[in-house]
Amino acid sequence: MKLTSSIGAGLIAVALTTAAQAAFISGNVNFLGGAVLQDSGGATTTTLSSAAGVKSWVAPRVLDGSGSFSGLVANTPVTFTAPWVFNPSTAVTPLWSVGGFTFNLASSFIAVQTAGFLSIGGTGTVSGPGFEATPGTWFFSTQGTASDDQTFSWSSSTGANASRVPDGGKTLALLGTALLGLQGMRRKLRLL
Repeated sequence: MKLTSSIGAGLIAVALTTAAQAAFISGNVNFLGGAVLQDSGGATTTTLSSAAGVKSWVAPRVLDGSGSFSGLVANTPVTFTAPWVFNPSTAVTPLWSVGGFTFNLASSFIAVQTAGFLSIGGTGTVSGPGFEATPGTWFFSTQGTASDDQTFSWSSSTGANASRVPDGGKTLALLGTALLGLQGMRRKLRLL
């Protein structure tokens, strides 16, 4: 009777541990819309080479998504935080949110900044319903003369850090099975 209780308790523990592990977010989501840029003093600028942030966003929406983001429908409105200062790098929580997903910006860097092209990259963490918070990278780019009808593209890709990938409880199940086997062997030896 005690052995049956031990096995039942072990199986329940394994089931609860397996269920408690959330999946990491994977895939890519792309946005488009307009951006009003600002200079380092916070004034609106129409020159990409002097831009230090985004003063406001104009109709940002989902372009497409893959992986965990594949359920996001094209043209779904996206909420972006404004203003967003990228020079100097400023953390923003959240930078964007859509469909239950949120992206918390940790840091950013200017990849390319000329009179005709601006590209910003960075890192942060994305979270969503039923998922574990996952580190990710993102890119914001725009080209031409900055104005309130400027189109930008935003790409955010995520993936689990290989060293943090959960095993779904297999290791714990194997350990539990081994311990139950040792308990059974101990009882059998005691009977002899």
